[in-house]
Amino acid sequence: MNSSEISTMLGLPSGDWDRFDGTLSAPALSGVYVIRIASGKTVGRLRGESDLIYIGQGNLRVRTKAHANLRRDFRGKGWVLWLIAGADSVGGLEIAFFRCANPRQAENTLLFRYLTEHLELPPANNTLGALTDSQKMELSLMCLAPQSTTAQRESALKELLKRKNSSSGIETLSPQPRSGLRVSK
Repeated sequence: MNSSEISTMLGLPSGDWDRFDGTLSAPALSGVYVIRIASGKTVGRLRGESDLIYIGQGNLRVRTKAHANLRRDFRGKGWVLWLIAGADSVGGLEIAFFRCANPRQAENTLLFRYLTEHLELPPANNTLGALTDSQKMELSLMCLAPQSTTAQRESALKELLKRKNSSSGIETLSPQPRSGLRVSK
């Protein structure tokens, strides 16, 4: 997943990609913001490559001001972003803002997609946020049956959701050698 895919998912940013250098004046509205490598370079991830460094949401002016602040106590994202931006191989960072009806849900969807595609979060993100039940089940399936095909995981996920809707019992997942997954109660 990279920055061009986010534009496809959320639409065009509210303005151009701007240099992330601490002087940016973000709009005072809620939305999703994305920080990427400015040079168009990508960095290797556990699986694949990406130009994304951070995905966030909230009041854009407040959040970006907080991230631009380099705190001496190393709290917050600022120090990580400045460390990454200063790396010779990176060449600076850029930021874009995306207006959306439900920023928290949009951020969660983007982070979940990044995680499932690259098997890790973007470099400056350290939490995933609130997952939906379906997302939790999908991650569980990926952990228990990493060699299973997408079709096998989707089939097991549909079965889990069907059983969850028809009973109040707790479902468990068990890895099955060569045959994928078994859903049991």
